[in-house]
Amino acid sequence: MANESWDVVIVGAGTGGLNLGSLLAAAGKRVLVLERQGHIGGRSISARHENTVLENGIHGLILSGHQDEVYRRIGKTLPPNANVWKSSQILLDGEWRDFESLLAGSLDELERVLADAVYDRTYDEIRALSDISVERFVAERTDDAATLAWFRYMGWLYGGTKYPPTDMSAGSLFCTFKRRADNDPSGKLEDLGYMVAGGSGAISPPLAEAILENGGEIRTHTQVDKVVIEDGRVRGVNVECQERVIPTQVVDTEFIEAPVVVAAVPLWQILGVVSEDDLPPWYVDRIQFLSKKVLNTWTMTYLMDSKPPFEETELMCVPKGSSSGRPWVAAVLPYAEVEGQYAVTCFFYTGWYEPPSTFEAARASVRGQIREKFDLFEADIRDAFPEIEANCLWKTRSVGTSSILENPGNVGPHLLSMVPEGVDGLFLVGERTQEAEIQGIYGSAQVALQCAERILKP
Repeated sequence: MANESWDVVIVGAGTGGLNLGSLLAAAGKRVLVLERQGHIGGRSISARHENTVLENGIHGLILSGHQDEVYRRIGKTLPPNANVWKSSQILLDGEWRDFESLLAGSLDELERVLADAVYDRTYDEIRALSDISVERFVAERTDDAATLAWFRYMGWLYGGTKYPPTDMSAGSLFCTFKRRADNDPSGKLEDLGYMVAGGSGAISPPLAEAILENGGEIRTHTQVDKVVIEDGRVRGVNVECQERVIPTQVVDTEFIEAPVVVAAVPLWQILGVVSEDDLPPWYVDRIQFLSKKVLNTWTMTYLMDSKPPFEETELMCVPKGSSSGRPWVAAVLPYAEVEGQYAVTCFFYTGWYEPPSTFEAARASVRGQIREKFDLFEADIRDAFPEIEANCLWKTRSVGTSSILENPGNVGPHLLSMVPEGVDGLFLVGERTQEAEIQGIYGSAQVALQCAERILKP
């Protein structure tokens, strides 16, 4: 017997779940969002710390129009662009070079390759490049050093991969390019994204407001025990209804009825709320395979009391760190609130194939490996920009799993659909399903828009 009933239950109050919930609530559905943590926003959260916004990693908005469209449909205003990155500099042969001068004699060649990769292709033709690497695609079309350097930089920066990007899917990167170009044909591809005022955490509250204003509800500190599926049809969810007195206690659950349930959790957490017994074996196998192919983001954040050694409008890219040997990026974030102070972030990525695993951070040996990697990263930063450490008021380290790495073989048709086979009324909303062709927050918005249309279809 159901204790209560809703039109739609959404498991997870990250940006994907909140995007979908706001769209459905605005369309008249009774929506309940359940979140096991004590906050909303999922991995895209930020906090205030000593007169600045501190990000949980790096979270920008890719200018593809999807998040804007969600806000338009629910009658909200997207937080404004808080920074303008006008140029990128890359360290080549010990010298900082900006791409404008680097490409001075190669613009025609760059445009020719871009046209072949993006402008002259349909989305289906670009998707057909999913299993080809960026490096292979470009190298087969040009030997121009500046053009190669630009594509390598973009594949590395937006693909979250090693340098050069031999393991970044050309189809995945070029779909992002095309979405950006279609959204604003006058914009430069270098300006693919921006940081929102107030940090990425500012994106979630208006979405939550739209849910509540339209009769929905959001419950935090609520653990979903299981999505209830009977005879291939969703019936609702079981949620834990007791506080644990002792850590080993097996708590009781209560049933919440809903004909539609959406698992808006990361791919690697899906089997924590949906039983593998209710899904086809091949589907479970694919979830387990993809859940291991993750991208991790490592971030150093500094608050400086003097001007950084580079402009606030620049991204500074180091293809090979002096101590770590890793590619990394430095930038000024527009979050310091005290005049004369500057928030500087430096970040790099690791893929699923590189230890240590953030999924194993509870192990003492792995925690030690994480600190050792950060020590090398800080040595890189001191060597490239000694002024940052010398004028640092405080600094923080953070590392976490961001997404599924966009390798050939892990994108496009190799991903799972938001509609699991064999179960009516169950949907998956995240940035790494077949329906998401944009990374991160914008990918989850893209899937939420399509999922809402599917649920609302008569």
